[in-house]
Amino acid sequence: MHVDIFTLCDFAQESGGKLTLVGAFDTVFARQFPAVHPFMCLAMRLRFYIHEEGSHPIKIEFAGPDGSEVVRPIEGELTVVDFSGSSRVVHSVFNFVSTPIEREGTIGITLSVDGREALTSPLYVRKA
Repeated sequence: MHVDIFTLCDFAQESGGKLTLVGAFDTVFARQFPAVHPFMCLAMRLRFYIHEEGSHPIKIEFAGPDGSEVVRPIEGELTVVDFSGSSRVVHSVFNFVSTPIEREGTIGITLSVDGREALTSPLYVRKA
């Protein structure tokens, strides 16, 4: 499995096999803390290879600068079938409304697939 895209953005949607992203970012600003980020999307495109056909548990965790949970973890399962070549992509979009941000620092967004960490991407939180 390869992670082709894993990003926060202002808007994302999957339609007809196409993933549309608008306004990808890795930094948010707040005038004061605690703060609330009104809306954001997490978009991902995972590429599975033909030998990986089947079900794959996934988990996405957001950990604050002190390691605390920022939002409840996302857990689910992807079933990958219908390969038309040597690989197949799976798109997923998650929307977050009114996300609490307690303090300045870095929020680590970790994707795990099949119980193994695939990557951790940062969300930098800065004082405006």
